[in-house]
Amino acid sequence: MDNTNDFETTVNDFLVYLENKGFNEKTIENYRCSTRKIRVFLKKKEIQYFDAVESAAFIENILSGLDYHNASKPCRLAIRCATALVEYQTTGVVSFRVPKKDRIKMDGEFGYAIESYLKYREEKNYSSSTNANHLKFIQRFYYFVEDHGVKELPKLSQEMIINYVESLAFCSQCTINGALASLRCFLKYLYDIGKTEIDLSYAIPKSNYVKSPNPPDTYSQEEIKMLLDVIDRANAKGKRDYAMILLAVRLGLRASDICRLEFKHLDWEKNLITLCQFKTGNPVNLPLLPEVGNAIIDYLKYGRPKSDEPYVFLSLKPLYRHLVTATLKTNVNNYMYQAGIDCTDGRKKGVHVLRHSLAGRMLEKHIPLPIITEVLGHSNANSTMYYLRMDMEQLKHCALEVDFSAIGGNLDV
Repeated sequence: MDNTNDFETTVNDFLVYLENKGFNEKTIENYRCSTRKIRVFLKKKEIQYFDAVESAAFIENILSGLDYHNASKPCRLAIRCATALVEYQTTGVVSFRVPKKDRIKMDGEFGYAIESYLKYREEKNYSSSTNANHLKFIQRFYYFVEDHGVKELPKLSQEMIINYVESLAFCSQCTINGALASLRCFLKYLYDIGKTEIDLSYAIPKSNYVKSPNPPDTYSQEEIKMLLDVIDRANAKGKRDYAMILLAVRLGLRASDICRLEFKHLDWEKNLITLCQFKTGNPVNLPLLPEVGNAIIDYLKYGRPKSDEPYVFLSLKPLYRHLVTATLKTNVNNYMYQAGIDCTDGRKKGVHVLRHSLAGRMLEKHIPLPIITEVLGHSNANSTMYYLRMDMEQLKHCALEVDFSAIGGNLDV
């Protein structure tokens, strides 16, 4: 790729590349807007050419001392655009940013190895959601090496691994951590089955990522009431959304379990919801509260389209499939906006924050930790403690009293 072109030529070629790769119009427009910011920056410096040095200067200027992950979304997009421009200018490709619709089939020895790896993980009883995350990250690696002309496993090298890791620089720390862990496991598997001569997993650097210790965002009972009240239950969509959101608000179900809720999970005689959680595979039994049950019945009678699908909640249009979690999250966010709930200052939205809010209300009512653990469907109390980021004062309220007489007398020394 000729990297001596002036900025305007580079931008034009870059945008044509995105179009040819099948990026949607909105994404291309976002990149176009970001190139305008770079153009203004270069104009102030009276520079017509753009390279890695100017890209670094632009990024430093736009961050203005902030950490990348604390910058606004437009700033992060401008930074991604700058790095993508340099990568395209240098190599003629933009690694792993190619849309999924152009990236479905993985052919050859590499593709077969990935399929074999996923089957291996399934046999080891890893959860389907964890395997899906591994596949997502390994696909990114596959597309990266394919774009750089490597299609055979023996041609994988430490240099290629390092180049891929460097390409992740402007991803979030969480994404980087997931990508490195998934690739490390995959490369170790390739070596173990004899597909590579050396164990390339050692080329993957260790991640220092630590999940944020900040307490989770929660919403008050008043805000939850505002959210529920704004839903128009006079139509099919409102009836469906109200019932789905109640399952998160009152029972703390994850979006994945709400969207995949089937009729067989509802025991109307015992007033129970019994299912295996999609994320963990752990079984959970929850009370089918009258408020929740009535909302579901209202939807089934007057909102759900006629369908033989086993899922309770369906899309509004044919072919009437069950909803995906992204749709439910979008619906919740829209209702929060309509209700006038304050979501500024980085306050999180979506379905999971409703789960956090339920846990917070249970904590405020001094409900014992084992009960909160059972409601949330965690395997043990340690998961619940980390999930809630509780402080010691809150934990004291959740602790169960110990009957020392039941375990053999006085423990005073």
